[in-house]
Amino acid sequence: MASQGAIRGNLVAVLCMLVWATSFPVTVMLLETWPPMLLTAERSLIGGLVIGVAALAMGQSGSFFVLMRSRPTIIASAALSFSGLLFVFGQKLIDPVAAAVIVSAMPIFSVTMGWIAGRERFTLQLGAAIALAVAGGIVTSLVSAAGSGHAPSLAGSLLALVGVIAYTWQTRIMVEKVHGVPDMAKGAVTMVMAGLMSAVVVAAYRLSGQGAPVPDVSFTSLALLAWLGGIAIGASTVWWYAAGRMIGVTVASMHHNMVPFYVIAMAALSGAAVTPQHIVGAGLVIAGAVLAQVRLGARFRARAAAS
Repeated sequence: MASQGAIRGNLVAVLCMLVWATSFPVTVMLLETWPPMLLTAERSLIGGLVIGVAALAMGQSGSFFVLMRSRPTIIASAALSFSGLLFVFGQKLIDPVAAAVIVSAMPIFSVTMGWIAGRERFTLQLGAAIALAVAGGIVTSLVSAAGSGHAPSLAGSLLALVGVIAYTWQTRIMVEKVHGVPDMAKGAVTMVMAGLMSAVVVAAYRLSGQGAPVPDVSFTSLALLAWLGGIAIGASTVWWYAAGRMIGVTVASMHHNMVPFYVIAMAALSGAAVTPQHIVGAGLVIAGAVLAQVRLGARFRARAAAS
């Protein structure tokens, strides 16, 4: 029977992915009128400020100073900025579901990083769990990949892929090396610092003489930006750190593979069809996440002892 901590961690991961899934279609809409670099900086700054205000209201201001002087936090913030820039540029070239599928490789990157650092042991059971989760993410997306309105883009896919690797790395840094501070404070500081770093890149780009389209500042555009930064990116970052701390980054990352299903389910609200293939893909992801957390060896030994 799963521990209460594992149950809470998985529920937090589900909530995180449901909210984060909204960032894919919203980002696509905003990229029609917003430059990718500027959008990356704005969404990080908005998310960090929104979470920061909430953290201040909860009396976490002391954690801000601890985090800002922490070398791992600074490195993670730089990786988060780099990740955001690459992923947004990549998403401009590929459709939302394709971007969600690329994210499905996150468990592979996470367990590889954990193995290299000596924190995780790659077992046959874990490998099977990752394979199920990745297969589920791919299967879920194949139906809607055609007719998405985007031509296949190798450059876009590579940019998104490197962005996912950088995002996985910064998550492991914050979960494994930064202890004793609330997840909300972690999210606020890393996002503000990442946003400022991205803003410096934007400023350098503009000072180099490169032009950029003027972003749309209509009410609809600003409302979408507020949701993207404050909720889809900001709130989900806090829940992401919490899930990684509760159940481990590799298991938490398997929940990312439900994102294509969530994106498609959201599209269904506009009339798109949810097919049996989508349901099968979602089932594979859930099976992978469960398999990764079940101690099969302990169960077999218990049964053998009882017989």
